[in-house]
Amino acid sequence: MVIARLSAEETARIRAELVKVYREAWSTTKYALTRHQIRDFASVFDMHLGRDDFRAVTARDDPDGPMLGFAYGYTSAPGGWWRETVIDGLPKEATEVWFADSYEFVELAVIESARGRGLGGALHDALLEGIERKTSVLSTQCGNAAALALYRARGWTTISGDFRFPNRPYPYAVMGLVLNDRGRLRSSRE
Repeated sequence: MVIARLSAEETARIRAELVKVYREAWSTTKYALTRHQIRDFASVFDMHLGRDDFRAVTARDDPDGPMLGFAYGYTSAPGGWWRETVIDGLPKEATEVWFADSYEFVELAVIESARGRGLGGALHDALLEGIERKTSVLSTQCGNAAALALYRARGWTTISGDFRFPNRPYPYAVMGLVLNDRGRLRSSRE
């Protein structure tokens, strides 16, 4: 397996492949997305490319092979729709802890045929490696057992277990991960 870390410029060049993987990954879940939601992802992704500290990681079996999965994120900053929606729905104390110096773990997607091989964990770890923030934050569907298990196994804690976004019919878990002061993931053994 080849995990590659990409800058915003490099990621923009493979945008079509990334959107295809996103569509394939989500179409095989109970959270299957509509054509409109896929189009929205592509538009929002284009905006995300310009965010501070944007980075993406991809997984392939070999450097020239098809993409099997990806993850991306950026430094959390005031004004973003996700951040502002979440902050508005959380107690002030939680936002002070989790959003004062955080990295938004925006997306993780692995196509169905590549699941169960550790790609999600490898992408997760590669994305967060070297991030110089105190915390990372994300949201995932409360019913997405595989995602919740992956994040919990890597030390994420639930900030809100029943968060409702205005454009989704199901609840989400908003989660946070403490990163250590050396800009790497805090090991469960530390």
